[in-house]
Amino acid sequence: MKRTKQYASVSIVVVSRQYRLLMMRKKNITLNGKKATGNEKLEKNDEIKIFLSDETFDKFAGHVEVKKAVCKLDVVYEDDDLLVVNMENDVTREIGNEAKGEKIAFIGITTPETLITLAPVYFQNEKGETTVFICPVGPIGQYPYFVDIVNNENISLNNCWFINMDEYLDDNKQWIDINHPLSFRGFMNRTVYSKIKPELNVPEDHRVFPDPNNVEYIPNLIEKLGGVDICFGGIGINGHLAFNEADPSLTCEEFKQLKTRVLPISPETRAANAIGDFGGRLEDMPVWCVTIGFNEIYNARKIRLGIFRDWHRAVARRCGYGEMTADFPVSMVAEHPDALIRMTEFVANLED
Repeated sequence: MKRTKQYASVSIVVVSRQYRLLMMRKKNITLNGKKATGNEKLEKNDEIKIFLSDETFDKFAGHVEVKKAVCKLDVVYEDDDLLVVNMENDVTREIGNEAKGEKIAFIGITTPETLITLAPVYFQNEKGETTVFICPVGPIGQYPYFVDIVNNENISLNNCWFINMDEYLDDNKQWIDINHPLSFRGFMNRTVYSKIKPELNVPEDHRVFPDPNNVEYIPNLIEKLGGVDICFGGIGINGHLAFNEADPSLTCEEFKQLKTRVLPISPETRAANAIGDFGGRLEDMPVWCVTIGFNEIYNARKIRLGIFRDWHRAVARRCGYGEMTADFPVSMVAEHPDALIRMTEFVANLED
């Protein structure tokens, strides 16, 4: 509960404490129509009036002094409504607490990828709008943080759609069993959906995977929902996003038109995934997959990609310095209006 003088200190920031007390003595600040002393405890529906003469207003107008940050802010997300910074010390926390303005909020969580995920959810929930994500199974390290923050902060995912990028298929071109160790459906159930409070969880019919028997569903769904807010993903060894394998026979524009479909997994991808995810069991790796298309990815309003493996160093070089080509699909993201690739310090250490 604030006192009158505390309210005045945050409401009239351009004058000194002594001047505010003088205003109270002269009845230029009143509480419920009476002279305010500054020590009253404010209650709900109290009415505070502040009277400024033209001379006083002119004296202080245009002379607001903005405090300069005493450290570099690590901005991890910014849009018209929200500025998110890493708050890893008391200095940035103080800056956040002193921020003024109705459209800016500072959130102190030290997991940038999770913040980027939750920022649109929070604000679109406030507006009663739907949030649409395209999500990967790789990278996966962000999901435990995501689950913890959703549960701890009681952030509802009831109005969210999670569209997963892809799934492995068996030799009959059907989903592998959900209990298969490589199943992306199984992973999302075990690691994400089963961990979230039921009242906050993504509705089951909003948890979408590309279906080899209905490849038109996701493109149609995205159009119906008004587009994808953010596409998250990793990058394959040949530059693929989801399972959109490199295809040098196509132009960039032709590749950008590819939609959800069934296709064979390239030998390079099978080998890399066998090493990274399946103990090197190349002979047991699925040969087929179903994937959302590059069209669905590229037309998301934001694209956020992560690279984290040792061979991602070559991916980073080619993303940064290579030509745009369907032979390395992620290269085409360079033309997207709001795309970002995040890498670990290990990947960024290109000198090794």
